[in-house]
Amino acid sequence: MSSKTKVLLLVSVIFMTMGSFAQRGVRMAYVDMEYILENVDEYRDATEQLEVKVQRWKVEIEQKQSIVEQMKKDLMAEKVLLTPELIAERDEEIQILEKEMIEYQQDRFGPQGDLVLQKRRLIQPIQDQVFNEVQKIGVNKKYDFIFELIVDIV
Repeated sequence: MSSKTKVLLLVSVIFMTMGSFAQRGVRMAYVDMEYILENVDEYRDATEQLEVKVQRWKVEIEQKQSIVEQMKKDLMAEKVLLTPELIAERDEEIQILEKEMIEYQQDRFGPQGDLVLQKRRLIQPIQDQVFNEVQKIGVNKKYDFIFELIVDIV
């Protein structure tokens, strides 16, 4: 079964089960995008690949953080033996490495980072496909409103 067929089938089932919520002649439908995405093989495969990258990025950040922490400890232990110029030099080196680590973290996990961009690229084609199918079904079944079901359990 192709992914397009699966998406169409899932969207159809959701429309059929949610169509019974119509009130006062207004026909509404809800689409559970999370459920649909979980049942598309391409999305699951791409999510797994992305998770491998995320784990690698986390390890790299932890390694950088460990190096910075060790340099701080070493500086504290050797401070009494060093000249003020050497202390300032090492402190500057630590600050540079710390700044690089923070920038790397932002590049990977920040609001404009690789994780957000790759998730967007991963989800967008599937969302477009679902949106097109939802529109077709909405027109065929004469729904007045179609909402995305958002479940946020804390």
